[in-house]
Amino acid sequence: MLDQNHMEPKPRKMHYNAFGPYKLLKTIGQGGFGKVKLAYHFDTNTEVAIKLVKKEDINTPDLTKKLIREIDILRQINYPFIVKLYEVLETERYVGMVMEYACGGELFQYMIAQERQYLKENEAAKYFSQLIIGM
Repeated sequence: MLDQNHMEPKPRKMHYNAFGPYKLLKTIGQGGFGKVKLAYHFDTNTEVAIKLVKKEDINTPDLTKKLIREIDILRQINYPFIVKLYEVLETERYVGMVMEYACGGELFQYMIAQERQYLKENEAAKYFSQLIIGM
């Protein structure tokens, strides 16, 4: 599905509830392009987030192009406050984007948990400055 410029070497033998050398844990996010799972590397115990995209859902040239573009952009970015893409793995059914795990979660989910539609001024300033640095 993806060309060799976007792929890492084939992963080792698959384990139950694993994706390559990573043990899959709970789902921590979901979007139009797939699920994001918390995982850890079997050998290093490093926590990561893996965005799993079903190949069957990438069923048009336009969607394939969007996925490749996302991978290309994430590979080029190395800024604070933007998660890093470590590697991309591909199996028969999935493309997996292995990324830095941001334990703080999403800002939108934080706002929902606070049961309010806005941030306090000091919180807004903190998060806005992080957004600006990331851009």
